[in-house]
Amino acid sequence: MDSKSPEEVKKGLKDRLKEDKPWELFRTTKDKAKKFAKKNAKKYCPDVPTYPPSLPKKVVPLTLPYRPENLADRIVGLIFGQAVGDAVGLATEFLDKKAATTYYANGVIDYTDYVLDGHRRKWANEQGVVADWTDDTDQFLLILDMIVAHNGQVDVQDFAARCRYWMNFGFTELGDTNSLGVGANFGQVVSSEGFVQNPLKVSEGVWRKGGCQSAANGSVMRTSLLGLLDFWDEAQVIQNTTKVCQVTHFDPRCVACSIVTTLTVAQLMKGETDIEKIIEHSLSKGVAVLTEESHLHDFHKFFSRDVTIEGLELNHLIGYTFKPIACALYALRRASREWHQEKKEKEAIFRDLITEFTLEGGDADTNCAVIGALLGCYLGRDCLPSAWLKFENYTWLTDRINRVLKLFGEKEI
Repeated sequence: MDSKSPEEVKKGLKDRLKEDKPWELFRTTKDKAKKFAKKNAKKYCPDVPTYPPSLPKKVVPLTLPYRPENLADRIVGLIFGQAVGDAVGLATEFLDKKAATTYYANGVIDYTDYVLDGHRRKWANEQGVVADWTDDTDQFLLILDMIVAHNGQVDVQDFAARCRYWMNFGFTELGDTNSLGVGANFGQVVSSEGFVQNPLKVSEGVWRKGGCQSAANGSVMRTSLLGLLDFWDEAQVIQNTTKVCQVTHFDPRCVACSIVTTLTVAQLMKGETDIEKIIEHSLSKGVAVLTEESHLHDFHKFFSRDVTIEGLELNHLIGYTFKPIACALYALRRASREWHQEKKEKEAIFRDLITEFTLEGGDADTNCAVIGALLGCYLGRDCLPSAWLKFENYTWLTDRINRVLKLFGEKEI
């Protein structure tokens, strides 16, 4: 922070956009993006010469053993909630708490008023508005496309191919010419030779070569969607989650956190209402994959029923896999109490929790992406503030949601 006021700093950075035009480094027209990808695909991702199709020739609705009440509402809430949490959290990603609360001193997160520093300006449009999500939701949507393309089945090679293509070109149908926000672990694994052909083997190799120490949050941030798939079959949810997690993040701590996330979603989808019971069951399954004492220590530390926001240490080791789901479980417990005991409005619950965690800074977009997904699934679509749904790519995202609804035999929105 320099001698200028926070508002002066934000205005100065916004004015610079007109000269720097940072979006030109990452985005162009849809036609130019497609031509760029076609020209360079063989060079950068020879294993994936063309963009994998997002849809099968025919989507056959899944056969559900039973159809829970509010199924569509929970699906829509989860997907939109993920994107909203991610986009709002971007306002303070990589800032510390002091800077976050200084730049957003009024406690309001507005897409038109982000501090457009070297990080956030990458997602800004020509008007200085950052109405977009980050790599967290991009990868979440790669999982969505994989699921729909295979009519409700997980295919790790397909997901690996999508990761390789996206890392090099982003979503070309949106005009992307690159991906933004790729984590170091993800980039190292996905760029490795043989990744598309045998992603689990390559991922394990990278993890072991690094001394089995990497437990980044790049899997848990995208994984909640897998709680929808086979939500009635816990063993299948765990199997799907483990495989998709290990495509890029092989560490058992990453697997444990991803399982906690997806089983929480699966239980919500089934209609379970006792949040404490849901959380305790999910934790019991997640901890079962851990064996090392230090891993178990951290698991119990971050997932304690009595943990506080301060105790989560969100400005320290900000990319650690335990933290986003620990934030989300804390938020779920508070949401349950505020909704049922305090009779607080659902939208206020969502808005206040997302804002509170955003103002903590750190890896706020990832923390809020997971919080948003779980709160959206729990509270339903009505909890989402309309101002935060005004994405530049709203229609494109809605099309993705409709594909999932069609897969589940539900009406489109």
